[in-house]
Amino acid sequence: MSTISRRSFLKLAGATAVATAGASMLTGCSLVRYVTIIPVLNGEVVQGETPSVPLPGFIKNYDWAFDMVIPIVKKKYANIPGFNEVQFELDKTFRDANNIPACRVFTDSETGKDMMYLAVKCNVIEGTIAIRSTDGRYTKFITDVSLPDTLTELPKEYVQKLLDEDTYYKNYRIPEDEKEQKNLLRSLMNVRMPMAISQEFLAVQDEYLREENRKAGITDIAELSPVKPDGRIYLWQGDITALKVDVIVNAANSQMCGCFHPMHNCVDNIIHSKAGIELRLCCNDIMQKQGHEEPTGQAKITPAFNLPCKYVIHTVGPIVQGRLQKKHEELLASCYRACLELAEKNQVESIAFCCISTGVFCFPNQRAGEIAVETVQKYYEETGSRMKVVFNVFKDEDFAIYNRILR
Repeated sequence: MSTISRRSFLKLAGATAVATAGASMLTGCSLVRYVTIIPVLNGEVVQGETPSVPLPGFIKNYDWAFDMVIPIVKKKYANIPGFNEVQFELDKTFRDANNIPACRVFTDSETGKDMMYLAVKCNVIEGTIAIRSTDGRYTKFITDVSLPDTLTELPKEYVQKLLDEDTYYKNYRIPEDEKEQKNLLRSLMNVRMPMAISQEFLAVQDEYLREENRKAGITDIAELSPVKPDGRIYLWQGDITALKVDVIVNAANSQMCGCFHPMHNCVDNIIHSKAGIELRLCCNDIMQKQGHEEPTGQAKITPAFNLPCKYVIHTVGPIVQGRLQKKHEELLASCYRACLELAEKNQVESIAFCCISTGVFCFPNQRAGEIAVETVQKYYEETGSRMKVVFNVFKDEDFAIYNRILR
């Protein structure tokens, strides 16, 4: 199988995902056959997710199934520029790498569902359509904008799109200086409320942020050396968003939608800025369903979107006003414990902790470091977990504190 570039082909493996929403009109039949399209381009299968489309179970003829599925796809996405130019053709002769016919009917051994696979040849106009999956739960179609191989700056028209969202900025002019443009973009992302935005914008934003994160440098946990003989605990100084681990931990606020202060240097702001607009949308979705602010000492997990890690775990640390109390210490320990448990639940193999609550939440750095290490070590003792933990610090002061505690 070949992997097709996003610019050279829409990952049409997800093309039939569009039919899922439109298939409800067919599910009145009690016997259902799930039809999956296998897209073929230039004689090879295009890799990607292949959601199934339910059709009445009595449909066993490949041509009939094809004739029913493709109109659903075309009708659902007729409004996408260029989609009507994509041509689909059933290929009943195509065989996969193991010489198994792609067009076949079978019963899935795991689910027991009656399945049908269809091999479909398709032509694509260069740079017309792309597909992206945001968090594994659903697939979205977007208009491709003919991006270069690496997008080193966000086109001005996309910065302008954010300015145009609010009449407050109607007279604002985009600066010519590249650094100022980047600061403007980040500021607009920081203050933007969690509301829908075009998939075209997200396509460009994602390409830009991933390239920016790559240029800033990515550190893989495989490159680090553990500070303990058992190989589970690491100490690393730097920007937590540059770590390639399974999970990084975000010290969030109780609204759980990121920092709205433009260009603020808190970890919450930095993580959201480098992950992209999708992270705030995802967090807002979680909070809307929850219906109340996030309590201190608990944790939520989201995709990492454009960060090099896989997930972000968000936790709200205690705010210390005045003298440090036992309750503050218990809540901070609860933050670390909740993150570890949530990570384990999601089969995470490595997690990086920032210094929770030590910034604007005013938890004393020394005691915070002690609680962090004590909680992790206690978790290891109680669970026998082999999950790797990176204590990430940014300031020299915190590095010295953790270095003393761990060694």
